[in-house]
Amino acid sequence: AGSTRALAGELALGVAAAAAIALLAAFLGAGALARPLRALAEAVRRVGKGDLEVVVDEKGSDEVAEVGRAVNEMVRGLKEGVFVKNTFKRYLAASVVDQIIKDPSKLKLGGEERELTVFFSDMSGFTAMSEVMEPQKLVGLLNEYLSAMTDSIFLQEGTLDKYEGDAVMAFWGAPVAQADHARRACWAALDNRSRLKEMCKAWESRGLPTFDIRIGINTGTMIVGNVGSQAHMGYTVLGDAVNTGARLEQANKLYGTHILISEATRTAAGGAVDAREVDLLELRGKKKALRVYELLGLAYQLPAARLAGYRLYEEGLGHYRGQRWDEAEAALRGAIAALGEDKASSVLLQRVLVFRHHPPPAGWDGVFRVAPAAGVAA
Repeated sequence: AGSTRALAGELALGVAAAAAIALLAAFLGAGALARPLRALAEAVRRVGKGDLEVVVDEKGSDEVAEVGRAVNEMVRGLKEGVFVKNTFKRYLAASVVDQIIKDPSKLKLGGEERELTVFFSDMSGFTAMSEVMEPQKLVGLLNEYLSAMTDSIFLQEGTLDKYEGDAVMAFWGAPVAQADHARRACWAALDNRSRLKEMCKAWESRGLPTFDIRIGINTGTMIVGNVGSQAHMGYTVLGDAVNTGARLEQANKLYGTHILISEATRTAAGGAVDAREVDLLELRGKKKALRVYELLGLAYQLPAARLAGYRLYEEGLGHYRGQRWDEAEAALRGAIAALGEDKASSVLLQRVLVFRHHPPPAGWDGVFRVAPAAGVAA
């Protein structure tokens, strides 16, 4: 009701101005105009209060009929604006909804191919937590968590696709085009983790369990549009690039990372973020290896010593691919010393130690191929 009244109030100012012109015409004209003008004034008042079922008699060719047509046209515009707001407010930021209302041409709901960035997040340890918490407390905690994560997405003007239990799916670049959709997704992911850390402190003080999240982000060509039945539709994204985003979220389990992004996302985000290359990864069912990065933080925000540790990891990764096992081991042990507990460094170091005694076959490309047992979906 509040959003309806706000929209109605704005447009009613224009209606009131038009009615004032008609009143002047009536003052200068015949008294017979008094009754239709009173009806117009009442209609304007009803519109101002949010009643969008107003229909004004617009028969005739005089000034009053002209204002009547203007009133009806404005009410139709209001209805469209309210429809857009009510339709999209659940999965679009208010600022994006406002853009659509001001320029409906930005809204394309039919299926089309676009380069977009997709985001998947999932709670770590939710199943175990759900087994020990009372249902009411679990739902309350989950709603608190999802509200905060959604706020992060909307802050970067993302589109909320869906919740699936404790998982969140969102995307950037549609329905309103955003040239910096990859950067927005990355910043939302970093804000997700920052907000979660603060929430965990509060939950701990209340005696509630805490948890972590895994996030996967990919940029690529996707099909976007309304998908579903005539009774129920959802505005969503489809395609191989979407599936890759979901698999990146799961691949965090392999490396102990929190946010994995594809090379396409890393390139598109540019200097807005810091990241380290983690691996060349071939997911089951894929023929092409994916260069994977860990999103570390906003650009220039990481302590120099920690950033140096991540660079040592990348140095070790380069030696690993070049089969320079001694140099790779030295760099990776240096990374572990600088970063402390870092599963990605430990995983790669273990591979180095194995390959030193059991070298890879001729023509080895340095790609790690994920087996079904690794827990990463095909």
